[in-house]
Amino acid sequence: MQQTRKVVIGLGAAIVLFALVAVVWRPHRAVPEPVPPMDRLAIAVGDDPDDASALQTDQRPKLSTSPTAGRDASPSNPDHGAPAKAPATARPLPPDDRPLTEVFNELSERARNGDQDAACRLAWDLETCAGLEELAQVESTLVDWAAQERPGTTDESRAARRAATMASRLARARKVCAGLDASQTALAPAMMRRAAELGEPRSMARYALNPRFDRLRPLDQVDALHAYRNEAPVFLQRAVDAGDPLALIGLYQALVRGAIVTRSGTLPIDADPVRALELGLVLRTFADAATIRGIDEDVAAILPRLNPAQREQAERAAAQRLAGPFRDAMPRNFIDGWLEPELARVCAP
Repeated sequence: MQQTRKVVIGLGAAIVLFALVAVVWRPHRAVPEPVPPMDRLAIAVGDDPDDASALQTDQRPKLSTSPTAGRDASPSNPDHGAPAKAPATARPLPPDDRPLTEVFNELSERARNGDQDAACRLAWDLETCAGLEELAQVESTLVDWAAQERPGTTDESRAARRAATMASRLARARKVCAGLDASQTALAPAMMRRAAELGEPRSMARYALNPRFDRLRPLDQVDALHAYRNEAPVFLQRAVDAGDPLALIGLYQALVRGAIVTRSGTLPIDADPVRALELGLVLRTFADAATIRGIDEDVAAILPRLNPAQREQAERAAAQRLAGPFRDAMPRNFIDGWLEPELARVCAP
C-alpha cells in the first residue's frame, strides 16, 4: 500500500508538471504522429503504417475502461482451431534452429490443440520466412552502414554489433525457412491469430498492430479482415493487461488518435482521453526520450479536457498498472527499431 501511495504521489507530480507544460507548450499537433518511426529492420518485415487503406471502417469497436477488462475476454472465433486452452503440461518445443519443413505438421497440430508455445514458434517463424528476402536486404544495408562509420568510433561499434546481430538472425532464418513453399508461408497471419487466441502477449500485440494481409487477394480474405476488425482491439487490450510494451504504446496511440493504424489500413476506435492519459503515464516511465516528448505533447492537449475526477481516475489506474504488469518494465527505445526486441526473441525450448 505504501509503495502504491508513492507511485500515485509521483504520478500526481507528473500531472502538475504536465499542466504547466500545457500553458507554455507549442500548439498541439492537429494529427498525431504515426506509429513510432521504424528503421529499415522493422520495415523489412512489413511493418509499414503509412499504407492505411484496407481496413478503414466507420464501425468503431468498443474498448473497456477497466484496467484489467480485456484479460479474460475471448473474441468470437468459430471454427478456428481448438479452444484457447493450453495443455496442463506443455511438451518441449523442437530446437530453435530446426527447419520448419521437419516440424511444421507437429507444430501446427499442437497449435490447433491449444499449445501456446507451439503456436508462438510457428507464427513468428512463418512471419520471418514470409519476409526473408527483405530481411536479407536489411542485413546487406546494415553491413554497408557499418562500413561507412568512422573507424574506432562508438557509432562504428554500435553499427557493427547491429550488423552482426542481423547476420546471426538471417543465418537462422535461412536454415529454418529452407524448403518451405508459398502455401505454408501464406499461413503466417492465421497462425499469428491463433497464437493471439491462445493468449501469447507479444503475438496479441503483433496481430493487432501489424496484421499481414495479402493486398493482391482482398476478396479471399474477407472473413479474416472481418475477424481482425472485431478481435484486434480485444487482443490489444489483453496484451496491455499482460504487460506487453508494444501493445501499451499501440493502444495508447490508438486512444489518442481514435484509430489503430497498421500497415494494412486504419481501424477506427473511440478516442478516450482518460485512458490515453492513464497509459501515457505508464509508458513515459520506461520509454525513450523522444517518445516521452511526444507523450508530453499529447498530455498537454488532453489535460484541459479532463476534470479533476477524471485526472484522478487516470492516475489511480496508471498506479495500478505500474504496481502490476509493468512493475518490472525495462527501458525501451520505441523510435529506433521498435520491433527488434520481439524479432530477437524466439519461442524456444
